[in-house]
Amino acid sequence: MLANWITLSRLPLLIANVLILYYASPEVRLVGVGILLVGLFLDTVDGMVARRSGQTTLFGSVLDIAADRTYELILWVAFADLDLIPVVIPLVVIARTTLTDAFRSIGVGQGTAPFDQHRSKLGRFMVGSPFMRTGYSVSKIVTFTALALAQALSGYPAESTFGAAAAPILAAGRLMAWVALTFCVFRGLPVIIATLRRYWGIPAATVGCLLAAFSPSPLAAQATAPLPTISAKTVGWTQLPGFVPLFLDETKGTVAMELPKSGLRALMFTSLATGLGSNPIGLDRGANGRSYVTRFESTPTTVRVIFENWNYRTSGDSLHLRTVLEAFPSSPAAALPIIAAEGDRVLVDATDFVHRDW
Repeated sequence: MLANWITLSRLPLLIANVLILYYASPEVRLVGVGILLVGLFLDTVDGMVARRSGQTTLFGSVLDIAADRTYELILWVAFADLDLIPVVIPLVVIARTTLTDAFRSIGVGQGTAPFDQHRSKLGRFMVGSPFMRTGYSVSKIVTFTALALAQALSGYPAESTFGAAAAPILAAGRLMAWVALTFCVFRGLPVIIATLRRYWGIPAATVGCLLAAFSPSPLAAQATAPLPTISAKTVGWTQLPGFVPLFLDETKGTVAMELPKSGLRALMFTSLATGLGSNPIGLDRGANGRSYVTRFESTPTTVRVIFENWNYRTSGDSLHLRTVLEAFPSSPAAALPIIAAEGDRVLVDATDFVHRDW
């Protein structure tokens, strides 16, 4: 595919640019600025060719990103090594790039192109919108061009016209480097946050504030919002007293259980609500199924349901007990969301738990 060959052609230009930056004369470095611009603009050309020819592929998308990463990381490090920009800039870019590419690889492994992995409008805007992509691309081109030009002009005598222009161009390049870094970080945030939400469940504390600012999570809102009392939550519900009190919201079909916060052990029996209509098969209404020693453990947002394994026990010491527990572990069966709390009691939504097939 032509677009892929255009992408690959940038790599020899990159090698030439690095050699020119370090070893060439000021005159050749000026020529190198032009070579640098060609390599940077080819990043736009390969995408245009792929889209217009209808040859966009998953491999092409990944190859384009890989070439971009190679190009910009090497240039950032080279310019920092030449003392043209602070070293913190390439360090941040490398950290951001490592995280985003690692997280994107999960979607790529599932057959989803990197720019198609974002579901929210804000995420798609920050990562793939023309404004953000063009802004980042233009700021990088201006930065790299200004830094390379300043480095070339610095080789001329300071009293010459070229030599005198080096300092202001370098200052402009450094300013644009910070602008490019801002685009870089903000385009990477949705990738990191979305991946933590999707595959970790609840975002890590280090990105919690970013999640609140850019993509509010219903889980986070639930965790911070005060819970209603049990009596207020169950107004109009049917109450079924017992060892484990049950509440039924007949309008929505919700089944809730009231449990102590300190936890609870109980025997759980399953039975058939209806028969199969054929006695010889033996599936009769009310027939008992399996029974479980069930442990309820409270967490800040859920109550875990754990089926203990009592088929294997020991009367030995603590080390042998640990061996048995690890060899024949208990089985987590559910995590019931807490929907109300009052005193030392919590109310959990057990609708899916009691409706499942046992």
